[in-house]
Amino acid sequence: MLHRASLLLPLRGAVSHSLRTLRPPRPQAFHPRTFATLLRPLPTRTLLPSPSAAKFALVAPAPPTATQIRCRTYGQEYQPSNLRRKRRFGFRARLRTVGGRKVLKRRRHKKRKFLSH
Repeated sequence: MLHRASLLLPLRGAVSHSLRTLRPPRPQAFHPRTFATLLRPLPTRTLLPSPSAAKFALVAPAPPTATQIRCRTYGQEYQPSNLRRKRRFGFRARLRTVGGRKVLKRRRHKKRKFLSH
């Protein structure tokens, strides 16, 4: 059984190219954090500007074009059409497939008044 971390690393040796990685590589803007950088203390902000405080300056927020915008309108999915309804759920469409014939059989067994559209 492979660990998740080992699946992200490319395999070494005589392994076929199809088994190299399971995920496509993601582009990284920064170097991955190492264990040493995780142990480093976080920088503190000073109230007075100084040359040594410039290296601890906060990063500016991303421009508005890089942020994700969610503005989907709901309720536009169902646009009724009798032709599409008959082709998809009609009696002849049910007869064409094995699953459709099973649907008709179940509805007949339940004594449904309408077997299909």
